Amino acid sequence: MFVDHPANQCPVGDVALEEGPVSSELKRPRQQGVEDPRDQRLHDGTTYPDPHRPFSTNLVSVTDRLVVIGGGGFGREVLELIEDINASLEAPAFEVMGVLDDATPDPDLLAQLGVRHLGSTEMLRDLEADVGYVIGIGACAVRARIDHAGQTWQRTSPVLVHPTAVIGGRSVELAPGAIVCANSTITTNIRLGRHVHVNPGTTIGHDTTVGDYVTLTPQVAVAGNVTIGAGVFVGTGACIKPAITVGEGVLVGAGAVVTRDVPPGQTVAGIPARQLPD
Repeated sequence: MFVDHPANQCPVGDVALEEGPVSSELKRPRQQGVEDPRDQRLHDGTTYPDPHRPFSTNLVSVTDRLVVIGGGGFGREVLELIEDINASLEAPAFEVMGVLDDATPDPDLLAQLGVRHLGSTEMLRDLEADVGYVIGIGACAVRARIDHAGQTWQRTSPVLVHPTAVIGGRSVELAPGAIVCANSTITTNIRLGRHVHVNPGTTIGHDTTVGDYVTLTPQVAVAGNVTIGAGVFVGTGACIKPAITVGEGVLVGAGAVVTRDVPPGQTVAGIPARQLPD
């Protein structure tokens, strides 16, 4: 668990939508137990990514059918990312069944991307067992709550990596649900936790650990030997200098330069970053 910063309190939506019946397409069974050639496996059983194909944390197969949770701005960016992944492959890796959101996302914007709003996040519980999920919501605490429910319902989450991202192929570990956007760089001996968001143009240096449900917004620069606790939100263009520890639930303001360790739950901003009053 992490310290729940007030900035993470924005809900997915205030009104739960009435759920309709699950379509027959969502109930379609998949072929079970088939290994996916997109995975590369070493002698110790660890899965490492082919740099030109989507990552997999499942040693049996890539989750090919999924829903995107969240139909706002970042959720739609995730839909575009999935389309880019599929376009880079000989055969599509993922089939998006639709969007789940407790609010009412703009149907016209979703229609531009060829998907529709299926219903509330509770619908995830009732879909066919093979349908996985990714969370396109920037608020860290909201992602944590949704993911805890998804795990309770025994759902799986694929890792999504944009084809233009540069990732160390032998020593980078991406936990389920991690999303790495276009033109990001993740170098060597790095671990990203569950449902971490690495937004476009972000860099993460060597020997760094990023906890569960962290959001690194566009153009963030994380130097080497950094530890970022769970539920941290780092604003656009912020820089974290080498060998820094950022505690759980911290909010780092846009453009900040973090030059010293930050205790859990604080909000810091400025150059150098300093704690802001509560």
